[in-house]
Amino acid sequence: MNTSVQSPWELFDQWQEWNRESSMAGIMTLSTVNSSGQPSSRIVNFRGVELVGNSSGEIEEDPRILFFTNYRSRKAQDIESNPKGALLFYYPERRLQIRVEGCFEKLLPQRSDEYFASRPKLSQIGAHVSPQSERIDSREGLIARFDEYEARFQERELPRPSHWGGYGLAPRFFEFWEGKPNRLHHRRCFKKRSNGGWEQFLLGP
Repeated sequence: MNTSVQSPWELFDQWQEWNRESSMAGIMTLSTVNSSGQPSSRIVNFRGVELVGNSSGEIEEDPRILFFTNYRSRKAQDIESNPKGALLFYYPERRLQIRVEGCFEKLLPQRSDEYFASRPKLSQIGAHVSPQSERIDSREGLIARFDEYEARFQERELPRPSHWGGYGLAPRFFEFWEGKPNRLHHRRCFKKRSNGGWEQFLLGP
């Protein structure tokens, strides 16, 4: 592994490139905490790293790690009440993992519109009809609603529903973990400084 890099983003990009063929490529574990302090985790699709704009139209200084979801889902409700959370990338073939901690921010509507328009039609329909994380009377009723939308919008474009969109994690901490057979695992960390730079250090295994 390259130990000369000074930015966690450079190392993050390297590890993503090295693990393009991993069985876990393109996914990440997303952990949130609700208002009562109860954590929950789930696997979501990793949608890349981007510089994003804020509500004032300015571009944020640091990139964000993106994912998209239903804004009525449990994860979104957690984020609205407590924006602090974590991500985990795991590559079992090379015994590598990346932990990231920070705060989630909702993406601008234009960015969510752009991504929604790029999704397959069936995925777009799913975003419209699924009451994610809510109780449903039956799966048959959900499928019937899906079939109804599929027939109605077969030749028409679907707009992004207002209850669906993206979030970006603004990282404050990275840990790059390399598993070793002797259990002396290599743990390389980066912590965001108040001046915007990164402090780099090692942790014992």
